[in-house]
Amino acid sequence: MGLDAVEILMGWELAFDIMIADKEAFQLCNTRMAVELIAAKVGATDFSRSWCLSHRAFNRLRSAFELGGISRNAVRPSAKVRHLLNGCRSPEAKTDIRAQLNIPKLPLAGSWTGGLLSPPTVGCLTDWIVTHNPITLFKPGEKWTRAQVRQAVRAIVIEQICAPPDYLDEADFVKNLGLD
Repeated sequence: MGLDAVEILMGWELAFDIMIADKEAFQLCNTRMAVELIAAKVGATDFSRSWCLSHRAFNRLRSAFELGGISRNAVRPSAKVRHLLNGCRSPEAKTDIRAQLNIPKLPLAGSWTGGLLSPPTVGCLTDWIVTHNPITLFKPGEKWTRAQVRQAVRAIVIEQICAPPDYLDEADFVKNLGLD
Protein backbone atom coordinates (compact mmCIF):
# COMPACT_ATOMS: atom_id res chain seq x y z
CA MET A 1 0.00 0.00 0.00
CA GLY A 2 1.46 3.31 -1.08
CA LEU A 3 1.65 6.60 0.78
CA ASP A 4 -1.42 8.05 -0.98
CA ALA A 5 -3.53 5.06 0.07
CA VAL A 6 -2.30 5.28 3.65
CA GLU A 7 -3.12 9.00 3.78
CA ILE A 8 -6.62 8.40 2.41
CA LEU A 9 -7.23 5.64 4.95
CA MET A 10 -5.95 7.81 7.78
CA GLY A 11 -8.18 10.64 6.57
CA TRP A 12 -11.23 8.35 6.64
CA GLU A 13 -10.35 7.01 10.07
CA LEU A 14 -9.98 10.51 11.51
CA ALA A 15 -13.02 11.91 9.76
CA PHE A 16 -15.33 9.13 10.92
CA ASP A 17 -13.57 8.21 14.19
CA ILE A 18 -13.25 4.58 13.08
CA MET A 19 -10.56 1.98 12.51
CA ILE A 20 -10.12 0.25 9.17
CA ALA A 21 -8.24 -3.03 9.44
CA ASP A 22 -5.54 -3.79 6.89
CA LYS A 23 -7.60 -6.73 5.60
CA GLU A 24 -10.54 -4.39 4.97
CA ALA A 25 -8.33 -1.71 3.43
CA PHE A 26 -6.81 -4.06 0.86
CA GLN A 27 -10.30 -4.97 -0.39
CA LEU A 28 -11.29 -1.36 -1.12
CA CYS A 29 -10.97 -0.80 -4.86
CA ASN A 30 -13.19 2.25 -5.30
CA THR A 31 -15.20 4.92 -3.54
CA ARG A 32 -18.42 2.92 -3.61
CA MET A 33 -16.77 0.09 -1.67
CA ALA A 34 -15.28 2.56 0.82
CA VAL A 35 -18.67 4.21 1.36
CA GLU A 36 -20.31 0.83 1.99
CA LEU A 37 -17.65 -0.20 4.51
CA ILE A 38 -17.64 3.14 6.36
CA ALA A 39 -21.44 3.44 6.31
CA ALA A 40 -21.66 0.03 7.97
CA LYS A 41 -19.05 0.99 10.58
CA VAL A 42 -20.81 4.22 11.55
CA GLY A 43 -24.32 2.79 11.33
CA ALA A 44 -25.35 5.19 8.56
CA THR A 45 -29.02 5.45 7.67
CA ASP A 46 -30.65 5.97 4.30
CA PHE A 47 -32.61 8.93 5.66
CA SER A 48 -32.19 11.52 2.91
CA ARG A 49 -33.77 14.62 4.45
CA SER A 50 -30.71 15.41 6.51
CA TRP A 51 -28.57 18.37 5.46
CA CYS A 52 -25.43 17.77 3.46
CA LEU A 53 -22.14 18.29 5.27
CA SER A 54 -21.33 21.51 3.39
CA HIS A 55 -24.61 23.04 4.47
CA ARG A 56 -24.04 21.98 8.07
CA ALA A 57 -20.49 23.37 8.05
CA PHE A 58 -21.54 26.67 6.50
CA ASN A 59 -24.38 27.12 9.01
CA ARG A 60 -22.01 26.33 11.88
CA LEU A 61 -19.54 28.93 10.57
CA ARG A 62 -22.23 31.55 10.11
CA SER A 63 -23.56 31.00 13.64
CA ALA A 64 -20.06 31.23 15.10
CA PHE A 65 -19.32 34.50 13.29
CA GLU A 66 -22.67 35.91 14.40
CA LEU A 67 -21.67 35.24 18.02
CA GLY A 68 -18.53 37.25 17.29
CA GLY A 69 -20.67 40.22 16.26
CA ILE A 70 -20.56 39.69 12.50
CA SER A 71 -23.76 40.29 10.53
CA ARG A 72 -25.42 37.12 9.21
CA ASN A 73 -25.55 38.65 5.71
CA ALA A 74 -21.79 39.28 5.76
CA VAL A 75 -21.03 35.56 6.11
CA ARG A 76 -21.14 34.26 2.54
CA PRO A 77 -19.05 31.58 0.84
CA SER A 78 -17.03 34.26 -0.95
CA ALA A 79 -16.41 36.33 2.20
CA LYS A 80 -12.78 36.59 3.27
CA VAL A 81 -12.19 34.91 6.62
CA ARG A 82 -9.55 37.49 7.55
CA HIS A 83 -11.97 40.40 6.99
CA LEU A 84 -14.70 38.74 9.04
CA LEU A 85 -12.32 38.05 11.91
CA ASN A 86 -11.01 41.61 11.81
CA GLY A 87 -14.61 42.78 12.18
CA CYS A 88 -15.19 40.83 15.40
CA ARG A 89 -16.30 42.91 18.35
CA SER A 90 -13.41 41.81 20.58
CA PRO A 91 -10.11 39.89 20.43
CA GLU A 92 -11.72 37.15 22.55
CA ALA A 93 -14.33 36.66 19.84
CA LYS A 94 -11.80 34.80 17.68
CA THR A 95 -11.27 32.28 20.48
CA ASP A 96 -15.02 32.09 21.01
CA ILE A 97 -15.53 31.39 17.30
CA ARG A 98 -13.03 28.54 17.39
CA ALA A 99 -14.74 27.07 20.47
CA GLN A 100 -18.18 27.43 18.87
CA LEU A 101 -16.96 25.60 15.77
CA ASN A 102 -15.65 22.75 17.93
CA ILE A 103 -12.63 22.33 15.67
CA PRO A 104 -9.77 20.68 17.56
CA LYS A 105 -7.21 21.63 14.93
CA LEU A 106 -7.29 24.40 12.43
CA PRO A 107 -5.94 24.58 8.90
CA LEU A 108 -3.71 27.41 10.02
CA ALA A 109 -0.37 27.12 11.72
CA GLY A 110 -0.91 29.10 14.90
CA SER A 111 -3.43 31.76 13.99
CA TRP A 112 -6.72 32.20 12.22
CA THR A 113 -5.57 34.95 9.93
CA GLY A 114 -1.97 34.25 9.07
CA GLY A 115 -0.06 32.02 6.78
CA LEU A 116 -0.42 30.82 3.26
CA LEU A 117 -2.19 27.70 4.46
CA SER A 118 -5.16 29.55 5.88
CA PRO A 119 -8.43 29.18 3.98
CA PRO A 120 -9.00 32.57 2.36
CA THR A 121 -12.79 32.38 2.20
CA VAL A 122 -15.70 31.03 4.20
CA GLY A 123 -16.33 28.59 1.34
CA CYS A 124 -12.77 27.24 1.59
CA LEU A 125 -13.06 26.91 5.37
CA THR A 126 -16.39 25.11 4.88
CA ASP A 127 -14.69 22.64 2.52
CA TRP A 128 -11.84 22.17 5.00
CA ILE A 129 -14.27 21.29 7.80
CA VAL A 130 -16.07 18.76 5.57
CA THR A 131 -12.77 17.12 4.62
CA HIS A 132 -10.95 17.21 7.97
CA ASN A 133 -13.54 17.39 10.75
CA PRO A 134 -16.96 16.29 9.51
CA ILE A 135 -17.66 14.43 12.74
CA THR A 136 -17.78 17.79 14.55
CA LEU A 137 -20.89 18.64 12.53
CA PHE A 138 -22.99 16.04 14.33
CA LYS A 139 -24.78 16.19 17.65
CA PRO A 140 -23.95 13.38 20.10
CA GLY A 141 -25.77 10.21 19.06
CA GLU A 142 -26.80 11.62 15.70
CA LYS A 143 -26.41 9.16 12.83
CA TRP A 144 -24.63 9.72 9.55
CA THR A 145 -26.58 9.23 6.34
CA ARG A 146 -25.13 7.33 3.40
CA ALA A 147 -25.11 10.56 1.39
CA GLN A 148 -23.07 12.31 4.08
CA VAL A 149 -20.63 9.40 4.27
CA ARG A 150 -20.23 9.55 0.49
CA GLN A 151 -19.63 13.31 0.57
CA ALA A 152 -16.89 13.03 3.20
CA VAL A 153 -15.25 9.99 1.57
CA ARG A 154 -15.13 11.75 -1.81
CA ALA A 155 -13.84 15.02 -0.29
CA ILE A 156 -10.92 13.16 1.27
CA VAL A 157 -10.10 11.28 -1.95
CA ILE A 158 -10.27 14.50 -3.98
CA GLU A 159 -7.99 16.35 -1.58
CA GLN A 160 -5.46 13.56 -1.09
CA ILE A 161 -4.88 12.55 -4.72
CA CYS A 162 -6.24 15.57 -6.61
CA ALA A 163 -8.94 13.44 -8.19
CA PRO A 164 -11.32 15.38 -10.44
CA PRO A 165 -14.44 16.43 -8.51
CA ASP A 166 -16.70 14.60 -10.97
CA TYR A 167 -14.94 11.22 -10.84
CA LEU A 168 -17.23 8.18 -10.71
CA ASP A 169 -17.68 6.27 -7.47
CA GLU A 170 -16.91 3.07 -9.41
CA ALA A 171 -13.55 4.43 -10.64
CA ASP A 172 -10.78 2.09 -9.52
CA PHE A 173 -8.40 3.86 -7.15
CA VAL A 174 -5.29 2.43 -8.82
CA LYS A 175 -6.29 1.94 -12.47
CA ASN A 176 -8.46 5.03 -12.97
CA LEU A 177 -7.35 7.50 -10.32
CA GLY A 178 -3.63 6.72 -10.20
CA LEU A 179 -3.44 5.86 -6.51
CA ASP A 180 -0.05 4.41 -5.64
